[in-house]
Amino acid sequence: QDVFLTCEVSDSETWKQGKISHNIETIPRPDKLPVNLDVIKIPLFDAQKEPSGLLVIGRDISEHITAQEQLTSLNHAYKLTNQIRHVIIHAKTEALLLDKICQLIIQQKEFCLAWIGIKETDTQQTIRPVAQAGLNSHFLNTLTICCEDDLSPAIAIRSGVIHQSQQSCSNMDLQDEQKNRIAGLLS
Repeated sequence: QDVFLTCEVSDSETWKQGKISHNIETIPRPDKLPVNLDVIKIPLFDAQKEPSGLLVIGRDISEHITAQEQLTSLNHAYKLTNQIRHVIIHAKTEALLLDKICQLIIQQKEFCLAWIGIKETDTQQTIRPVAQAGLNSHFLNTLTICCEDDLSPAIAIRSGVIHQSQQSCSNMDLQDEQKNRIAGLLS
């Protein structure tokens, strides 16, 4: 029944236009990923030009859409990798190299904040930001992040694997003042 309710708007639009429609419709499913359907709707009329039926042909294109999204993501990563190679060749200093890498990541428009941190050798094994770009990146200098924290940078350093997150500051173990300063930055 949810499928019919979801399609009601496009059904109505097809009747109103009185011609074949072709759309991609997303059907929500409880406790599952939504289904994406490529749908063709053909309004049928009787001899008096009154609506008599609606022929609907649809196919599930969810896997195709997922594959397209993955391909787009890989293309962005490939483009970024090539840009970083160029920066590595032409950077005069390590600081310029790291700053430019952060800027390139922001220019991809998938992230609003990018930064690179170095693990210190102090007893807390703090992570010190050495390059940053994007939305309010200067606030990173006010944070204290340690390798034992349950935050993306600490996870990346511990695992040796790139880790990205859309994490809010509400679940971080930070002082209230620090939380207020970075509210929304990591989301």
